[in-house]
Amino acid sequence: MEIVCKKCGEETNADEKFCGNCGSNLSENKETNSMSEIIVSTGDIKRDYEVLRPIHLYHHSLTNKERFGEKNISIDDVIDNIIEEMKEEAKEAGGDAILFLRVDFEQLQLSGTQYFVYGTLVKFK
Repeated sequence: MEIVCKKCGEETNADEKFCGNCGSNLSENKETNSMSEIIVSTGDIKRDYEVLRPIHLYHHSLTNKERFGEKNISIDDVIDNIIEEMKEEAKEAGGDAILFLRVDFEQLQLSGTQYFVYGTLVKFK
């Protein structure tokens, strides 16, 4: 059985403790790591794949009151949620990974922050 490294997307024998490509510890996530999990990378991976389409999500949130008031929502929390939404969309579209992920955001003076998160949806060969 093989698993996919969550960090770099390299296929690795399930008996290995560390990824042969990037050195990540594989034993920590063997139970949750599977071929059906969507890989997200800010760069390329060492696997053959077919490009399906661009994938993106625009999000406007975090008024200053939401961010600094009672809710105390961090930018990292918002970006993590956006990426989870993108992973769901990738699964529905039959993709295996989102590559070359980029995050752009702009602070708006009174109305919060707008985010544009985008990447390339691919399917492994």
